[in-house]
Amino acid sequence: MTAPSHLPLFPPLSLLGVFKGTVCTLAMGLTATLGSVFMLGPIMPLMVIQPRLFRWINDWMMNLWLLLPVALMEIVMGVTIMTSGDTLQSDEGSIILMNHRTRLDWMFFWVVLHRQSTLRTEKIILKNDPKMAPGFGWAMQVACYIFLRRQWEVDKPWLLSMLEYFGLLQYKGQFLIFPEGTNLDAKTKLRSDRFAQKNNLPLYQYCLHPRTTGLIFLTQELRQKNLLDTMYDVTVTYPDLIPEHGELNMVVGNLPTRVNFHIRRHPQSSLPASKEGLESWCLERWRAKEAALGAFYSGGKDCLVFPGGEGDGGETHTLESDRRTLYLAVLYWLVFLLAVFILLWYSVLARWYLLVGTIYFIYQLVVRGGVETSIMESCRWFYKQKERRS
Repeated sequence: MTAPSHLPLFPPLSLLGVFKGTVCTLAMGLTATLGSVFMLGPIMPLMVIQPRLFRWINDWMMNLWLLLPVALMEIVMGVTIMTSGDTLQSDEGSIILMNHRTRLDWMFFWVVLHRQSTLRTEKIILKNDPKMAPGFGWAMQVACYIFLRRQWEVDKPWLLSMLEYFGLLQYKGQFLIFPEGTNLDAKTKLRSDRFAQKNNLPLYQYCLHPRTTGLIFLTQELRQKNLLDTMYDVTVTYPDLIPEHGELNMVVGNLPTRVNFHIRRHPQSSLPASKEGLESWCLERWRAKEAALGAFYSGGKDCLVFPGGEGDGGETHTLESDRRTLYLAVLYWLVFLLAVFILLWYSVLARWYLLVGTIYFIYQLVVRGGVETSIMESCRWFYKQKERRS
């Protein structure tokens, strides 16, 4: 199951799948858009007067929304998420590095975070494109996800500014990063092969060669700020169906019935201290991933087994208590949508507020580069004023 040389325009379609996928996508889109305006909008002044409280409230609101796609994937779409290996710890500052098989990897991983750790403190480091999406992009900006343009001379100062913000708050987050930089497909595999040939590296079939500059910078900055406890090495596999079309697979309801995540925990103290050591460590982890993925997809293994025997296939399902939480999250968002629609129907003031909120997020994106720019600047101003008064 390597990257295909040609993808059909659409994934396989079924009437029920399209119905469920469309309903789920609309539900996520409406709640993200209206939630950004009616839930996140009112707390925006806190980023100036109480940035730590602002971050705390925002994280809980994001946690509440992220439970919705988790619930829709598991309950409505019937996706089963399996985990093996180590367990995530919610009280640690961590970097989570993962192979990037599809554009939906991070969405499926939300289930693992909900089950083992927390969705509150996850910060995804991802390409700039999702930032432009109305609703979804607005919420991710307020949550301070880190968007990169994949040009290091531009990304380095931006990443540094974001990490300085988290440093001011002494914020121990879970930073999810894909060292490959993009998901595996025919075009990206070709670029990876050229990179491998240029650098005298083996050709990979099941993952892309990692680019280590961003990971090394992130690791060293978090270490300096005493915000890193653990590195989690996560490997994702798709046993039955690989959602090659990404978001379109979600829209038409063509999702895998099962997604596997193998987790390996590395305490910060066990990681190399130097740039060269971290680079070698990352490259070695990817060589191990390629070997394990090759054995898995070629049919030689029922579960991921890494060179040296790492990996045991011990798997866990969603607990019944988790299901109750997910049903409550769905109920909350149904009530929220109903309340907002009634408010918009009867109140001119609510309609004006929705318009102003929409203009605010568009202005922040087009003029300021995103809401997170204002959040970071407000935080720096707050702590400068606090320092002057002390």
